[in-house]
Amino acid sequence: MSGLQDIADSESHQRGFTLVEVIVTVAILGVLSAVSIPMFLGVRDRSDRTAKVAEAVAVARECVAANQETRDGPGVTLLNPRNGRERVCGGAQQGRRGRRVNFRSKRFSSRGPVKCLDSTFANAGSVVVRVERDNSLRCIRRNR
Repeated sequence: MSGLQDIADSESHQRGFTLVEVIVTVAILGVLSAVSIPMFLGVRDRSDRTAKVAEAVAVARECVAANQETRDGPGVTLLNPRNGRERVCGGAQQGRRGRRVNFRSKRFSSRGPVKCLDSTFANAGSVVVRVERDNSLRCIRRNR
């Protein structure tokens, strides 16, 4: 009969978590998420700014290459990353002295520090990458 008593006793003891264990687990999850979510958002914002600057710099470098290679003809048409407007680089429109061409990055999802070429800006909303007359590149910080 002691075997039946053991079975009855084991069925009456339910397994589960105590209220204290659940509260401690929820508190730990809350602390972890309070620390990790802002860090994740910061990484995402930095990568967004970096990608948008890299896109504007890449298009500006294509413009420099077109200026150096095509002195005659219609030139090369490139699209401004910010608004999709056409910019002509190289060709007869360039003239002997060349001309400045601006390429704006798309607006950043949040303002913050950004590195563009050799410049570092503490708080930028976007950047302009300018192709100067001598085919050098220059970054200009924009607040918008």
